[in-house]
Amino acid sequence: MHDRVGKTNHVATPDPDGEALVMAEQLETMLKELRVENEHLAALADGRDSAIREANMRALGACLARESEAVQRIADIERRREGIVHYFAIRFSAPDPNAVTATWIAERLDGPVAERVREAAQELREAILRLRSRNESSRISVQTLASHMQGLLRSAEQALSHSGAYGRRGAVEAGPRVISAMDLTT
Repeated sequence: MHDRVGKTNHVATPDPDGEALVMAEQLETMLKELRVENEHLAALADGRDSAIREANMRALGACLARESEAVQRIADIERRREGIVHYFAIRFSAPDPNAVTATWIAERLDGPVAERVREAAQELREAILRLRSRNESSRISVQTLASHMQGLLRSAEQALSHSGAYGRRGAVEAGPRVISAMDLTT
């Protein structure tokens, strides 16, 4: 089996002081926190879609604020996770430190923590895929609604402008300048 960094035939590095174990447990915890936050975002998407369907701008604003808070929490966890990944990239002499994944790290760890990190990484990956699918579904729904609304506006514009009094902006527009003259001398 290959991964993004190299072959998986590495032997776990001895950890006499237990530092790698502590770092691996922190990584496992962060992966689980990221999964929970991604699942929370997916749940918030239901509220966002409901607010859009109901044209409830107050509820939509509140939902978007909660989504923003969750995204900020994810960003904070990601910053901490990057530090741990960097630690393992150095410890295990990764050929490309930018391509190190949690799965790659788990393959180089010893003991039960290796399997827990691998499982947490897989659960996070699945949660992210579900969120992406959910957001794609929302995007398509919103685009469909926007197209429908544009169609309604075009229909209303055509109905109101049959006389030619209304322009594309929906306001009364002056027609062409009429220049006329009358001969009063004859």
